[in-house]
Amino acid sequence: MSSTSPTMIQRLHRVLQYLQRLERDLELRAEVWKERRHLLELDNRLLRDIGKTRADAEAEAAYGFTKIPAERSTKLDGGAKSEERFCPTCNGLDNAGIAVR
Repeated sequence: MSSTSPTMIQRLHRVLQYLQRLERDLELRAEVWKERRHLLELDNRLLRDIGKTRADAEAEAAYGFTKIPAERSTKLDGGAKSEERFCPTCNGLDNAGIAVR
């Protein structure tokens, strides 16, 4: 019977947190990319209705997958609720031993 050391659990917890952040980042990037593609599909009348020009739409779409608008990037950093950050395996402690609840 083997036991897992606290440091191993902390390392696994950090990896899990990293993977969860990566997943949120990729989901947001895909969502923004899709919205930019839809913006290109709007005709000039609809673009004018939302205060954009064809050049604006093309410039925005040129960012593609790479750039996330600042107001949307808050989903990546502070978007998780405290309940979502709780890790029962680590008894609610982050990798520095600080309670995250």
